[in-house]
Parts: sequence; structure tokens; C-alpha cells
Amino acid sequence: MYGPDVIFRTNKYWYHTVSANLGVEKQFLLSNNMQIVLDLNMSNYYTYSQYYRITYDYPTGPPNNKYTRKDNRYFGFSATSSVGLLKTYNKITIGPVIILPIHDIWQKDGIFPEAWNVAENLSSQRNKWFKGIGAGISFQYSLASKK
Repeated sequence: MYGPDVIFRTNKYWYHTVSANLGVEKQFLLSNNMQIVLDLNMSNYYTYSQYYRITYDYPTGPPNNKYTRKDNRYFGFSATSSVGLLKTYNKITIGPVIILPIHDIWQKDGIFPEAWNVAENLSSQRNKWFKGIGAGISFQYSLASKK
């Protein structure tokens, strides 16, 4: 005989990961101090610890609404591309960058219950192509003197 399952909810969770990255970059000089930079970056992620914030405290729930796990496993892969317009001032290069996610694959977390009516539960991973866009600022400092 099975007893009732107590289900908790989380509104925040973190995965502590280590990543291995491989990238290529091409620079196109527009002038002596201005350049366009295109790159492609691929990352593999390995998780070693997970943290979940439980939204309410049940009498048998985790203390302080915190639940942590030490689960060492492969976690995912991502490929991104970016384009930036960078300007150089002596040893500093700075400028805006647009980040374009190409592909992401994340392994599903066994802590979350399966639901037959949720599309992402039909697979062992979350998989997406060309979703989202990002913006950032690239800041580089050169240790070597510019010639």
C-alpha cells in the first residue's frame, strides 16, 4: 500500500556547475582603434550540487525552506554566437555585444515530478533552438603594450 506523496513547490533553484568551453573568434578591423568581433562559443556543463528554495514550510519539509542535493552528473550543452563593435583606448578595448543563443540542451532534473500533460516531460531533456537574445558589454584589458 502506498501513502500520499507530499509535493513541494519551488520558485527558485540553482545548479552549481563547472563548464568546459571552446570558442572561435574573428576580428574585422574598421580602423586603427575600431573593430567588429564575431564569435562562436560552445559550452558543456557538469553539475555537482543543486539548491532548491521551497515556497512554503510543511511540518515535514526541509529546514528553513531549503533543500540541497549533491548530485554529480552531466547537465547540458549550449552554443552561442555574438557580434560586437569594440573600440580600443590604449590597453582597454570596450563596446556593446549582441548575444544570439543557437542551441541549448539541458538534462531534466529528477527532483521535479513528471506530469503527463506537460510537453517537456515527454523527453529526458529540455531542448531549444534559436530562443532568446542577449546584450552585454565587452571589456578587455591588454597586459602587453600595443605596437
